Amino acid sequence: MDRFIYCLCMGVVVASVLLITLFLLKVVLARERVKVDLQKKQLRPLNVRWRPLQVLIFWKKSCLGATFDVVYVDQTGSLHKARCLIFHPTSRIDWLADEVISTEPRT
Repeated sequence: MDRFIYCLCMGVVVASVLLITLFLLKVVLARERVKVDLQKKQLRPLNVRWRPLQVLIFWKKSCLGATFDVVYVDQTGSLHKARCLIFHPTSRIDWLADEVISTEPRT
């Protein structure tokens, strides 16, 4: 009986680690999709950070999504800070906020 409980516990641990790994890979893929979306718009991403707790704020919009804070440079060299939400089943990206941080040209 002890061996059965041990095997059951190990199975639960292995399954949990596998699910967490798959979830984190999904977040990394979503982050790369945000970068590709910016590059298609001819913008240069500088920083893309996952914000897991912001999903709680936008819960009704993003029950299956991931939220990112993005810093990018536009064609004129201005620095922008934006927030986006990517939905996992469709990979649709919604840009929630965008503000100009600096208008001085950056290279």
